[in-house]
Amino acid sequence: MKSPREHLQTLTRDNFVMVLDLGRAASHVRDRERLSVLYDLILEHLKSSGSLSLVGAESTGDVAFRIPGTAINFRITGLLQDSLKDMVTAYLLVERIAAGRHELVLAGLVKTVMEHLSLLRTALGERCIVESLGEITPATAENVCINLFNNFCRYPKAQCQFMDKESVCTMQLVPAKSSLQSLEAKKIVRRIRTLDPEEWAIVA
Repeated sequence: MKSPREHLQTLTRDNFVMVLDLGRAASHVRDRERLSVLYDLILEHLKSSGSLSLVGAESTGDVAFRIPGTAINFRITGLLQDSLKDMVTAYLLVERIAAGRHELVLAGLVKTVMEHLSLLRTALGERCIVESLGEITPATAENVCINLFNNFCRYPKAQCQFMDKESVCTMQLVPAKSSLQSLEAKKIVRRIRTLDPEEWAIVA
C-alpha cells in the first residue's frame, strides 16, 4: 500500500503551470518574475477560497498537491480549476493597467476582475473578447478578431454564437466592437485610447 506522501505532488514556482494545467491560460506570462508573482497570487487565492486543508491521500486515488514548507495539501476540483484559470486571465488583464504595483494591490485588483469575468456571457462571445484584451498588444477590436478568428473555439460547450459547425471561431470586427461597447456600458471594460484605432482595458 502506498503511503499518503506517495500520492502528494509538490507544487512549486517551477512546476505550478504544468501541474495545475494552466498552460494555455499562462502562455502569455513568459518571464520568470511575472510567473513568480502569479504563483504567489494563486497560493493566496487557494488560502482565501478555503481550498487548502490538512488532507490525506490514503483513501483515494486522487492526486493531492503539497505546498513546500507547510503541512497544507489540496486537491483540484472542477470548480477550483476554473477559478485558477480565471485568476490567470484576471492577472493578464490587470497587468495591462497596473504593471509593477505591489502584490497586495495586484491581488485586490485581480479579485475585482474575477468578479467581472463571472458576469460575462460566454455564449455571446464576451468571455473570449475580454480574455483577448489581456493577450494582445495593442488591445484593439481589430486585434481581438485576429486573436480569435479561425482558431478553435475556447468554450465549445457554451455554444457560442460565433462558433461554426467545425467548432472554429468566426468573430468579425463589427460584432467585436459592438460587444466592447456593450461591456463598456456595463462598466466591465473601458477605452484607454479614444482615437482610431480605439484601445480597450478591463475596469478594475
